[in-house]
Formats: sequence, C-alpha cells, structure tokens
Amino acid sequence: VSGRDLESFIHRCLVVRRVRFDVLNCTSANVPEALSLKRSRQVLNYQPVDGLQRLPRPTPEPVRDQPVIVVGSIRGGTTILSRCLGGHPQLRSIGFELTREWRKLAGLAMSTSANEDPGCPAYDADHGTPELLERAREGFCELAADNGVRPGMRWLMKNPHLWNKLPLVRAIFPRATLVVTGRDLRSTVASLKQLWSAAHVRHGTRYYLPKDKAECFHIARGSSPGVDPSRVFPEGGVAVLADYWLRTYECIGREAGEFTSAFLVRHRDLVDDSGAVLRPIFESMGLQALDAHYHLEEREKLSRPRLGEDEHRVLDRFIRKHQHRIDALEWADTTTELHDGVTA
Repeated sequence: VSGRDLESFIHRCLVVRRVRFDVLNCTSANVPEALSLKRSRQVLNYQPVDGLQRLPRPTPEPVRDQPVIVVGSIRGGTTILSRCLGGHPQLRSIGFELTREWRKLAGLAMSTSANEDPGCPAYDADHGTPELLERAREGFCELAADNGVRPGMRWLMKNPHLWNKLPLVRAIFPRATLVVTGRDLRSTVASLKQLWSAAHVRHGTRYYLPKDKAECFHIARGSSPGVDPSRVFPEGGVAVLADYWLRTYECIGREAGEFTSAFLVRHRDLVDDSGAVLRPIFESMGLQALDAHYHLEEREKLSRPRLGEDEHRVLDRFIRKHQHRIDALEWADTTTELHDGVTA
C-alpha cells in the first residue's frame, strides 16, 4: 500500500464499526512523517473497504471473560482495595460500582442513590437467560475496552451490593476472580454509621434492612408505614448495621468457594502492608508482582469513626449473642473485641 493510498484510506474509513489493529504492522517507507503511526502508536477505528485485503491483522482481544470482582460490606474497604489493585499497570478499574450498568445490562435492582431502586434483592443464576448473560458479558467487555483495557491486561470492578448476587455474577463471568475485602464488625459499623448519619441529616435518607437474610438494605425516604423501626437506620441504631455485616459475610462465605479463583483480603492487613497482601494475588493472576503501598492517610482513617458508650454496649450484646455465627465465618475479619477490651 503506497503512502498516498494509506492516507486516502485513513481519511475515508475512520467511521462506523470499531475494529482494533496493531498499527506497528502498517508502516511503510512511503508513509509521510505526519502519518507515522509507529511513532505515535495510535489505535485507529476503521471500516474495512472492498479491495483492501492486505490490511494489518487485528490484535488479540483483552482477557474478556476473566474480570476481577471486588465485594464486601459497605464501608468494608472495597474502594481502597480496588484502588490498590487498579494501581497495577496490567489491571484496570472500569468504573465505580457501575450500578446503572448492572441494571441496564443484567436487570439487577440495587437500592442506591444512583439507581433509586425500591429494593436490593438476591439473584441466582436462574435469573439470567442465555441471552441476558451474553448481553451482560458483552456489554461489560465493551465498557472495559472503552476504559483502555488492552491486550495483556485484566479489568476489575467493585460493588459491595453484589454480595447477594454472586451466583448470577459467576454465571455471567464463569472465570472471574473474586476478591473479598473483610473489615471487622465494630470498625465497619462505626464507619457505616458515620456515613449514613450524614446522609440522613443532609437528605433525610433512611435505610431499611428486611428480615429476609438474602436481602440488602433498601433506601427509604420519608415515612414508612408498617415497617418495623428496629429494622431501619437510624431508628434501629447500630444493631441493624451489625445484622447487615453478619448476613453479608455469611452469604459471601457460601458463594466464594464456587469461583475458580477467590481471595480474602483483611482490611487491616491491606492498610498495614499492602505490598505483602497484594503480591500473591497478582502472581496468581499471572501478573507481574509489584509492591503497592497505600498512603498513610488511610491508616489514620481507621481510627476516625467513633461510637458512643451505649452503641458499644449494643454491639457487645450482638457479639455475645451471635459469637458462634461470627466464629464460623471464613471470608471475613472475625476479630471481635468487647468494649472492655476482652477478646470474645
């Protein structure tokens, strides 16, 4: 292909269908300096044209069906963990929680400020028809490509609202790697109370946790006639937040072992030495082992949320009542110190 022909081809064909190719294979001695694709390493989008069969070969697709899924409780450290993982040059986050995308592509309801769904129910693999699973898979893969995921890279997404939807997530991505972040009950409750108390003051937002242990919090605004106030935050206090923490990690524990690859990352360990925690995860995924040390500011944040004396006593009673269930958790940080300092 002459330089003139290539220039004409580029101007005519940068439209319509996206087909990626390696521009390093399409240089020519006759290509003008201004069109030297090898130097700029650009990736062009083009529509194939009849008679031009000698075009560069498409590059292999990124690892499409092996995303890294980060889950855990709300305020359990999913954001910090995903940032640390996404700091690896071969691993890229494709967005924050993506609740709208989960609704659009997979039909999942999530009661968040972004979606404003009335509930956050559990979903199993039967929710997804083959067509829905394929649509969701292709939609997220396209989103990954739009976010710069290239050959040789893997992509990740984090969403704490997926804890009761993991069978469907696994059906969409059978080869996904699951990474669970575990933060201990007391510090999770303190952090969640701080976050949701502020939301209640600013917006009047209330959070209802159904008795059905398969369901997550529903966002409630205004009065909720007929709803047990003990199941609502802030009316129900920290006890309902502790109940949420326990059901989240019980559910994750039932499903994590079904993934082909799964890891537990304790939040306190990640903050203390992120490099040591992340290194084996990177190596298991075939990625270059790198140290990723998170900023000391996050270490300081661990001690910021505070609970009152009455709230500590409520959690002490919850821990004593459910100690056997907490001890049985395999995919959580089960450190439980009573307020008097005695380890339960």
